[in-house]
Amino acid sequence: MNSRCLQACLVLMWGWASLASAQTPLIDLPESEKTMAGPFVDTPTPAETLAVQATRPAEEEGAAKSGGAAPGAEQGQGGPDAGTDPSKLKRRFTFYHEYYRIQNGLSFNTTTLSATLPILGGGGSVGINVPFTYADLPKAKPFGLGDVYTRFIFLPTKWEDVREVFEWPFKTVLPIIGTDVYLPTADSQLVLNPFAARLTTVSLGTGKYRLAPLVGFVWQAAERWTVIPIYFQDMSVAGDPAFQSVNQGKLRLFVQYQDPSGYYFKPEFQLVVDYNDHNRVDFYVAPEVGKVFKGGTVFYIKPGVGLLKDNVNRDWGFEMGMRSVF
Repeated sequence: MNSRCLQACLVLMWGWASLASAQTPLIDLPESEKTMAGPFVDTPTPAETLAVQATRPAEEEGAAKSGGAAPGAEQGQGGPDAGTDPSKLKRRFTFYHEYYRIQNGLSFNTTTLSATLPILGGGGSVGINVPFTYADLPKAKPFGLGDVYTRFIFLPTKWEDVREVFEWPFKTVLPIIGTDVYLPTADSQLVLNPFAARLTTVSLGTGKYRLAPLVGFVWQAAERWTVIPIYFQDMSVAGDPAFQSVNQGKLRLFVQYQDPSGYYFKPEFQLVVDYNDHNRVDFYVAPEVGKVFKGGTVFYIKPGVGLLKDNVNRDWGFEMGMRSVF
């Protein structure tokens, strides 16, 4: 009985919402019945009807000019939210695949599942990333779970305690801090000592617990342009002493253009310095192109190329994926 009542309530609520959102009169009664209906029927005058009809072409024209931008996706300052801005704290689910060709001839395919949730009442987020890697090696082709990691993002200028004592003066710049926490969960076949410690740009196993504190900011440079530089200091803090330690600095710079139609363009520039490998530098450029569809679903592609020569640097790569923002 309770379930039937609940179903009936839901049907009534749906019907009421449908009627409330309609732009035409709810009931079109004959003239003889309108008098009987009394004041409970809101019948528009001929002038009101003409006014409503006149506004519809303008509304349809405006929707056409905007390219029908992703109905159901929240509109940001420059268009629908593509889920690429870490300062926009929403629930995100991402499924993506990466391919990297290393200059020494090795290649790696990694499929990653990622989920992010807002925390601290909108003052931060937490995400978990689970990679599965297939390595194409000269003598073996191992496949297995990589090092799982969690990412914490904090926006201190949004915290009430901070805002009570300090007001951030830059309205278009939002600072972000946080850290990545890596766990040594990788399959033993993917722990490729000594290469694993040198290939932390790929989701292999290092045999180490790692922290990667991060600091950066989001700059809304213009209505449709966003600039996001983030620096990570990736370092091992514990783990199997038989494996090499990790100590790398990673600078990631994103420049995004968001079109109101839902399309976006986001080139990324990565600069990685390995302090445990004679300060080796890996510079990688990867432009991302994607589109936000109805309901906040995003599809994107992201080719990339390495610009500095070294036998363990990335030569080229490719990424493609799906992201859901809700």
